[in-house]
Amino acid sequence: MKVMKKENNTKANLIKSMAVPASAMMVLSGASAVILANDDVNLAPVIEEPAPVESVIPDGPIGEPVESSAEITVSEETETYNSQESEAPAAAEEEVPAEDGQSEDQQKEETPEEAEQTPAATPEPAPVTEPDAAVNTVPTDAAAPAPEATVQKTETTAAAAPAANAKAETPAVDKEQEEEAYREQYHFSNEKGWSNDPNGMVYYNGEWHLFFQYYPDGVNHGPMSWGHAVSKDLVHWAELDIPDTFNAALFPSEDGTRRHFSGSAVYDKDNTSGFFKDGQGGLVAVWTVAGRPAGMSGGGSQRQAIAYSTDGIHWVEPDLGYDRVYVDRDGNIHELTEKQKDYYKNVVLSEYNVPLAVRDAEGNIIGTTSQDPLNNSAFRDPKVFWHEDSKQWIMAVAGGPLRFYSSPDLKTWTAQAMQDDIITECPELYYLPVEGTDEYKYVLSEGGRWYQIGDFKEVDGVWTFVPDTMNGPTGDVPLRLNMNYAPDAYAAQSFYKEDGRVVMVQWMSNWSYADNSTVRQPDGSKVTLEGIRKMLGEKHNGQFTLMADLSVVRTPEGLRLKQTPVAEYDQMKNLEVKDDIVLDDKSNPLEGIHSQQFQFEIEFAPEKGTEKVVLEVLKNKDYQTTIWYDVNTGILHVDRSKSMAAEQAPADHMQNGTWFKFLQDYTAPVAMTNGKIKLKVFVDNYSVEVYAGNDTIVLTELVFPYKDADLLNLYAVGTPVNATYSFATMDSYRKDNTDMRNLSGTLADAKDQLERGQGNYTDESFKALQDAYKAAFAAAFNPDSTQNSINLANYALTNALTNLRANADKPITVTPEKPTTVTDIYDSTAKPVVSETPAQAVSAASVSSEGTPTAAATGFGMTLATAIGALAGAVFTNRKRREQE
Repeated sequence: MKVMKKENNTKANLIKSMAVPASAMMVLSGASAVILANDDVNLAPVIEEPAPVESVIPDGPIGEPVESSAEITVSEETETYNSQESEAPAAAEEEVPAEDGQSEDQQKEETPEEAEQTPAATPEPAPVTEPDAAVNTVPTDAAAPAPEATVQKTETTAAAAPAANAKAETPAVDKEQEEEAYREQYHFSNEKGWSNDPNGMVYYNGEWHLFFQYYPDGVNHGPMSWGHAVSKDLVHWAELDIPDTFNAALFPSEDGTRRHFSGSAVYDKDNTSGFFKDGQGGLVAVWTVAGRPAGMSGGGSQRQAIAYSTDGIHWVEPDLGYDRVYVDRDGNIHELTEKQKDYYKNVVLSEYNVPLAVRDAEGNIIGTTSQDPLNNSAFRDPKVFWHEDSKQWIMAVAGGPLRFYSSPDLKTWTAQAMQDDIITECPELYYLPVEGTDEYKYVLSEGGRWYQIGDFKEVDGVWTFVPDTMNGPTGDVPLRLNMNYAPDAYAAQSFYKEDGRVVMVQWMSNWSYADNSTVRQPDGSKVTLEGIRKMLGEKHNGQFTLMADLSVVRTPEGLRLKQTPVAEYDQMKNLEVKDDIVLDDKSNPLEGIHSQQFQFEIEFAPEKGTEKVVLEVLKNKDYQTTIWYDVNTGILHVDRSKSMAAEQAPADHMQNGTWFKFLQDYTAPVAMTNGKIKLKVFVDNYSVEVYAGNDTIVLTELVFPYKDADLLNLYAVGTPVNATYSFATMDSYRKDNTDMRNLSGTLADAKDQLERGQGNYTDESFKALQDAYKAAFAAAFNPDSTQNSINLANYALTNALTNLRANADKPITVTPEKPTTVTDIYDSTAKPVVSETPAQAVSAASVSSEGTPTAAATGFGMTLATAIGALAGAVFTNRKRREQE
């Protein structure tokens, strides 16, 4: 593609001239509005070439800690996982404070089985999927505690967003507003407490049910229950109470411990389980119950239980009547007590030391049958789906080695393949279409960190996942690919939906810094490393990635998993700005746009000599998160190493021998398609998600921007680049939103008109349109704007367009037909009336205390200057009210 010369890029110059920082002030003069920037606003774009930090995607799954403040030994050696050991694997020595009613010795003894533990490091991903890069090294001061953030209160003193060069040392957290300092707005996030893995996801009776690992009584990992949220559109969520069945707090402590780990739910439409009325179906959940009933010790403590429901809210735990016994550490067999039987009444697959009893005709125990052929205590996270080929239910279970089971009724399960060469948590097997073909493939998700594409078929009489392979140094090896190239996506799970649509979501965090951790250093001393809790405060700690539709696509490199944000997010787009531009290193086409909550898409065609294309988001004078594509290497970077001051960043520590650093540059290889690169960027207050390569490459990162870091900068280094971009602010599902959709259309119409040039339009009417555009653009990105002021901005700009087009020889005044409210002004059905004399118009707007035009401003006609004056008054009134509060 031929590059446009910079001096001829009228669109880019126009947008730059029209874009006004939200901190600018409007000065009214006659029939026009002039935009004057505050003295402290630097209108020139900040152009900094980021220093790339070489990195690789760390190996090994991100395991889960035992409890909050878990104690971890920093060691150069990582424990090796033995699949035959009776204790769950752990990355390092961990100690847990004793629980109520238990001695510290008892708690230490039970720790490995009672908590969802870290699996051992797994084989490295296939080397062909990783870019060449230097391996991360663990810093020598890794265990040193991060200093407490210096907290100062931040005030907004202008009628708009903070100035671009506001002091960067202002910390991200305002202690007086700490509880809501950071909150995802269009991503789902629990209102309070701690959350991690998504669970039990199912579509039923027109609603999407999302359950999740939940501890409501603190922002640390604690005794797990299942939180519950529902949505009709995957975007607007309402949280419900914890169902009693999944509430850890309701189990009597004297009966032992009972925690609800990960699991799944299905719609048993044909009532294969027999739990429902004839001809009706319902929901069946299968999940891991962890802990021990009173009177048991030693061995595994993770088992798969079952419950059913007809509404997704009220659940019943059936008594399945299975005959189980308990085998102690010495191999002695014990009958279960009545309380223990009740504990196990709805367990479909028990741990190896609570096997099924084999009895003779007189009822004497003559043997036992383990339901886990691997006899491994890492026995959790069941994912159930209907397998159409064999007309039965299939369950994948892992937490360590992967197992498969089959069942005709969801109650009796038969062991299938025991694939202990695959070590993972939260396994799932997707059945996905290959786009553009009639072919389907199975995709095995390994906890959302990696995936393998292959088939699910009978091998030697058992149903087995058979992965596609690649030619490796020692022969054919499974092709194992990154599901997410950045660190903050884990425990992927999808909704069970009958029509075959597969919608996936992940926990958006990382065990390396999700919680505070007490770390034992090599010299034996202990320090506490603060994780993201110090940024989020003490109200909530948990958030989830975008919902994504899954499919498989064929690429030049082979079949790849495609993760496309669901189309339902389009309804959340509000103010939109689009343009065709030429990028260079001298101007910023996004100048004047201010936001921490938006979607940005760009497609560009690098030219010979183009070195990189750079997008800086969540930016202030000193800090930003940088998304950039290196044309020479074909590597996409999402770099948060300069997103905040190092001393204020969450601390991080090693997990399974892997160091997931917070202030780090994460990368992924992205090949051009037909000479172009297309990126989708989703920013939501404190998260950044980037999709590339036709949605086959995803990078998800948490960042914690300063409150004045709402600027964007877009440029190219080297030869200028032709690009097309679209920017859209995103609504919140949590609160009311100012609707700017109509203003978006009017801004686009006005911009198109201005780009055509003045032509034979009069100087006054063309200048009036320019001023109205500037005022409306500034209002759109002004945090003090209200619905009234946005309506007024749209009215003024529409008025200016009508004036311009109605008469090319003289300025005219246009008014609606006697509107009496802002709603009337905004009503598109109001017909414009051309006034012969400007004297008929009111010279100044009257604005009520609520910022609403009064009858004096509306009932007798409103000129362009009047509308802009009302807009300024409304914004000023709202700002003063907010400052007084």
